[in-house]
Amino acid sequence: MHDNSFFDSINNIDSQSDASPSNSNALSSAREEKELFDIRNDAKINKHKNIVLIISIYLMFLIATIAIIIRAFHLFAPSTWTWLNENELNTFDKLIFSGVIGGVLTKYSSKVIK
Repeated sequence: MHDNSFFDSINNIDSQSDASPSNSNALSSAREEKELFDIRNDAKINKHKNIVLIISIYLMFLIATIAIIIRAFHLFAPSTWTWLNENELNTFDKLIFSGVIGGVLTKYSSKVIK
């Protein structure tokens, strides 16, 4: 069957390593390493969240600028040069001036900051 002396020797090795002071130091060192890794990992995640937030702000600013340019073009250009009819312009105005873009950005940024 099984040789019990083999299992006894493994148990003796385990019990000796548990009692040694170097094992305690290694364990505390491993815990410190893990804590340091967690801190660095959290910092990296926060840095990426901030980058995404900044890119989102610039993207929303670009979209808002383009929307204002399109609306101004439709307001001042001759009707033969425009591509949106009155219904589409009214919908476009509601989108721009209702604050949907700002609301989406605010909601998203508040989630990212948390």
